[in-house]
Amino acid sequence: MKTFSLILLAGMVVCLSGCQMLNEVNCSSSAIQRNRCAVESSTRAIERNVEALERVTGNLEAMEAS
Repeated sequence: MKTFSLILLAGMVVCLSGCQMLNEVNCSSSAIQRNRCAVESSTRAIERNVEALERVTGNLEAMEAS
């Protein structure tokens, strides 16, 4: 389960990197603005997921230690 959590976390980091690259695409300013909003929304969601995964990982480590 701990390995799964770490793999999921790594996947989210890769997703965030991909979302940031979308913002660098050379296109019209309105498309760039839409991408920027999508990146910001995705970033907030990923940050929440990372926090949840950190809590789950901490709980799993505590369970393994006991």
